[in-house]
Amino acid sequence: SIGLPIRAQGETYALFIRPNLEQQIGDVRILLAYLLGITFVTSLALIAIFTRYIVKPVQRLTEATNEIVHGRYDIRMDVTRKDEIGNLARHFATMAQSLKRLDEMRQEFVANVSHEIRSPLTSIQGFTQSILSGGLPREEEERYLRIIEEESRRMSALSGQLLTLAALDKETNMLKPT
Repeated sequence: SIGLPIRAQGETYALFIRPNLEQQIGDVRILLAYLLGITFVTSLALIAIFTRYIVKPVQRLTEATNEIVHGRYDIRMDVTRKDEIGNLARHFATMAQSLKRLDEMRQEFVANVSHEIRSPLTSIQGFTQSILSGGLPREEEERYLRIIEEESRRMSALSGQLLTLAALDKETNMLKPT
């Protein structure tokens, strides 16, 4: 409040001026309401933008995981980011390439084993059919039986090697070099 002396008709009076506090507080409330509203809307927009920035790569990693589950290893990932998600994407891409190489090696191994097993089986079947059809001299039958025995030993050795390989694959600490 401000007080001023005023002279009117030879007498001194006091004039007090006081601002309307209700109007001033009302204006401040309106200003604070606008600022709060703008802050709220801006916060929602920033949350939406940053959520997309974080959630979208995680969703892409989930999709890539599903691709790997279905045997598709050629995955494109955003590995240019320099944060933890970019690091995770780089490691994920490396893992996918390793799985692809491992799967190719497994398929090649299965193909080689199938070929190695098929060769003696075909030989055994052919010689057995020749013996069973009859009409072969005794010496020829004995030669065929020796071939069948040799091929069956070969198959037995191959299956033993496969079992040893499987055991070595499971037991990584089986060898203890001294």
